[in-house]
Amino acid sequence: MNLTNGLCRSRSSRAKCAPSSTVSIYEELDKEELHHLSGYLDSSPVRVGNGIYNQLQLVLYGAVHDAVYLYNKYGAPLDYEVWQSLRSLLGWLSQTWHQPDAGMWDVRDSREHFVSSKVLSWVALDRGIRLAHQRGLPADEEVWIDQRDAIYEEVMSKGWNPEKESFVRHYSSEVLDASLLLLPVVEFVDPTDPRWLATLDRVQKELTYDVLVERYEGESANDGPADDRVLSVSALSGWRSALRGLDASRRPDSLWRRCSLTPITSGYMPKR
Repeated sequence: MNLTNGLCRSRSSRAKCAPSSTVSIYEELDKEELHHLSGYLDSSPVRVGNGIYNQLQLVLYGAVHDAVYLYNKYGAPLDYEVWQSLRSLLGWLSQTWHQPDAGMWDVRDSREHFVSSKVLSWVALDRGIRLAHQRGLPADEEVWIDQRDAIYEEVMSKGWNPEKESFVRHYSSEVLDASLLLLPVVEFVDPTDPRWLATLDRVQKELTYDVLVERYEGESANDGPADDRVLSVSALSGWRSALRGLDASRRPDSLWRRCSLTPITSGYMPKR
């Protein structure tokens, strides 16, 4: 929570979260090569920094506000300075969520209206509204409620593909994405919602291999070097399986053991 407090305070002047930061929370992380170092076992080039630090990734705002909401609920009350920073972030987000972004998986060749980005923007506003209600904090509630509801209706309209009978990766897409598994986890939909159950079935059929889940179809986006493009998402697989109500032989403890023992060569999912 101390790191979250520091991030909020350090960025309050521009009301924007960066996808990556140094330990001391500096603003810039330009990538550069250190030619004087050979690297581990001569595995040069050695690079520092991360070029994504100035990307727009709307999912961050939902993650931050959900974490603060849970900490306030189960840990300790947030202080006024942190709330002011969060409030500033929500003001910025209320004007920015309409924009396409790089998404959860750091897509580099284009920006899209990713469904998970819109959902996490909804989460940020929803948690801000809850915090304001529970703590009696000063808030721009009317604006936040209007924007939260607008996001929900837009996702239900543009993020749902009626032909595929599933939520999809981004608006006007026919591709699935593992990040859709977050929808019931963050309470955007109920686990028994017919649209969610239909989406879950699609994910299981199109992205799942045994206990692992692909991020998305292998060639559907560029989120880095080819060797890293189709990494499996075993943690999301655990959420998927837990939501399906597994029998005793495949409950989460067993699932995690199976995930750890499932070999994936070079980070790739086997093709079906």
